[in-house]
Amino acid sequence: MRFRISGITSAALLSMALGLSAQVPPKGLSMTVSEAPRPLSEQGLRNLVAFSRAMNYVRYFHPSDEAAKADWEALSAAGVRAVEGAGSPPELAQRLQTFLTPYAPSVQVLTTGQPPSVPIQPADAAYVIRWEHFGWEGHPFPGSVYHSERVYAPLAERAAKEWADPLSPSTLELGDDLRIWMPSVCFADAAKTTLPRAVQKAVLPASGVSTGDDRATRLGDVALAWGVFRHFYPYADVSRPDWDAELGRALDAAATDPDAATFVHTLKRFLASLKDGHARVYSEFDGGATPSLALVMVDGRPFVRYAGASAQTVPAGSELLTVDKEPVAARVARLRPEISAASEGWMNFRLCEDLVDGKEGSSVRLTFRSPKGTVAETTLKRDSNTWVMSMASRPDSLTELRPGIWYVDLCRSRASEIESALPKLTLAKGIVFDLRGYPREDFPQLLQHLSKQPLESARWNVPQVTQPDGRGWIWGTLPPWKLEPQAPVLPRKRVFLTNSMAISASESFLGIVEAYHLGEIVGDPTAGTNGNTNRLGLPGGYKIPWTGIQVLKHDGSRHQGVGIHPTLEVKPTAKGL
Repeated sequence: MRFRISGITSAALLSMALGLSAQVPPKGLSMTVSEAPRPLSEQGLRNLVAFSRAMNYVRYFHPSDEAAKADWEALSAAGVRAVEGAGSPPELAQRLQTFLTPYAPSVQVLTTGQPPSVPIQPADAAYVIRWEHFGWEGHPFPGSVYHSERVYAPLAERAAKEWADPLSPSTLELGDDLRIWMPSVCFADAAKTTLPRAVQKAVLPASGVSTGDDRATRLGDVALAWGVFRHFYPYADVSRPDWDAELGRALDAAATDPDAATFVHTLKRFLASLKDGHARVYSEFDGGATPSLALVMVDGRPFVRYAGASAQTVPAGSELLTVDKEPVAARVARLRPEISAASEGWMNFRLCEDLVDGKEGSSVRLTFRSPKGTVAETTLKRDSNTWVMSMASRPDSLTELRPGIWYVDLCRSRASEIESALPKLTLAKGIVFDLRGYPREDFPQLLQHLSKQPLESARWNVPQVTQPDGRGWIWGTLPPWKLEPQAPVLPRKRVFLTNSMAISASESFLGIVEAYHLGEIVGDPTAGTNGNTNRLGLPGGYKIPWTGIQVLKHDGSRHQGVGIHPTLEVKPTAKGL
């Protein structure tokens, strides 16, 4: 991947509630108070499921000028208010039609058995047009590989291009005995204006601050997020979410969430269904701080691997028993459904991260069993960062461990530092490279000093999407790294340390090590999540990174959920700690 309305009459409110207008406040009016939480009725849930499907079909696959210009993030909450109260499928069809017509004038919402009105080709049609998505562009950002565009073709070339016939649109199911009859290819005139033109002008919502404290905003956010992942998530064939069930669960929860902070948990539970290690929710309610402890899971139980200066009351090797008086087993059971992970290793890392996470400067009370078997309690300040603590107690980032044996921490070293150290590393008897985590910088150039033959990275594929619901995808392959050998070539005796914290860029690096046998890989399997991230922003200030491309190993096999496996597996034990 929070209802007072200033200046709106009761008649206008009634009109919006019944779906008799554009369902949004006129310009200049603002939403100043939030709609209180309340549960969805069975009919209300069916209405919003149908709305979520219809809105996203139109947004991403109906190429009209009006739909392309629409502010769907602002419209999502307005659509929720417009359709939720419909009392029957025919009334819901009418409300959806009224809501969508300004943005999709050729779309028809139909009840079961209702035939569509057969369109005719406009006399001034000169072109056809359709959407072509290279991944999900939603929120462009520097370095993004994703883009969406509406592509035109002369009308006479449509059949040869095998584009759909605008006069024979797809019929897509909305649920509750409703269908949407929607062309994914539209006509356009000589000026490339789409046809038919909208008769009813779209009225955009007034600008204002959206907040997760508002019920309709939360429900609209669910519809928006679900639409992105339903139509663009590249690993749906691996995680196999039950899209309909996940949508219903998230809508039900969002309707009754008491505030913006609680809604974060609803979004997290929805993202967990993706099984995507990149996917998480960032908001103003984040904790982000931990005591000066590095935790590790051993046989499903959290142990202290390292205790910093401000946490010396909890010695290394201690097992955590309670966190703020909550038994660890109960806390783990509560946190696990809110973590998106492609592998059990990444799940365990995230559990260790979230177990003691909280606001910076706040306190947490821990009960633990020391290595000697003594049970004790302590209160610690959250004064550290999980990633920083995970690398505590390592040797200096670039150091000679003993004569001829060098250690290079790729999670802390800069490329320039490694480049400067090449003369020393060339003379080494052996080198230990540490990739237990995420590299401080990309190091493809280092790989050029590890081989006498050219190297390539794994396969990076972006879905090219022109049809809804995951149909008809074509994979576009991004250019791989092509790495020519460079002198000096470092000694062949190399070890690469890794663990379940190694994700994304680390896995790109280790994937080359694995494919070309550039050294021993020692430790735990990696996170099993690679691919350029994408970024979804939702009204209310929620930000969701997620994996937007598919990565396959060099031999074409799956990487997602598999990761890079060590040639020598080494796991922590309670005794070892």
